Amino acid sequence: MNPNLPTSESDSPFGNYFGSEFSSQQCELIFLGSEIPLSFAQNENALMNVKWFDYRDMHYVKATYLFAKFYRQAYQRMTEKVIDFERAPFVKGYKGKDIFKLSTREYKGFWKARFAADKLGIPYDFYTTFALNWTNNRLWKRFPRPTQIYSKILLTDMLESWADTKSSKIQTPIDGRFYLSNYAGHQDQDAFQVWMCNEIKTKTNPEMALATYMYLTPMITRKHAEEHFDRDMINKADKFYCLIK
Repeated sequence: MNPNLPTSESDSPFGNYFGSEFSSQQCELIFLGSEIPLSFAQNENALMNVKWFDYRDMHYVKATYLFAKFYRQAYQRMTEKVIDFERAPFVKGYKGKDIFKLSTREYKGFWKARFAADKLGIPYDFYTTFALNWTNNRLWKRFPRPTQIYSKILLTDMLESWADTKSSKIQTPIDGRFYLSNYAGHQDQDAFQVWMCNEIKTKTNPEMALATYMYLTPMITRKHAEEHFDRDMINKADKFYCLIK
């Protein structure tokens, strides 16, 4: 990890949540003290280049704690929507704060659901919100437990919805390290830049999107832009920016 980049251990872009302050060493001890098979951890390495960018520098235990935070928030929003808005702030979705103190079945459920989100490259807030809305739309009598939000049919519908969301608007990470002001040549940052350029190419007016993320909300270096777009496209983006600045 580049020492010049902010880390989720010391400066979480997601605010405070249980586990946010844990070091990688503490997370490793939690994993080793759990009933999660070692093979699960070995599978995590395959996700490093596909999971959503905000989580690529996070230990998988910390990422699971973060996923649990978003599940709790989605649970509260759904309570407010369909049951009782006054009760919603007091509903937790699961007991206590530390999910690894829950039953083995429950924390494995969180682990597997978070793993599914990472495998699909979907942000945790989108994943958990979609899952609870999906079950509510199918008239489930109870909100789903973590063990119930990674079925094949749910994930198929979620992928379709995620594709539609990206099509309507380019999605960007929350972590400030992906903004141009913090660019330091880290491999995650470069991977994000390539991803952004590919997303821009899918837009109806790519020159407008390119100008936006080169100048207005700077997230793409000119070097990366020149590697992925021809001179004519970059000139159009420059002209568009000159018109609106």
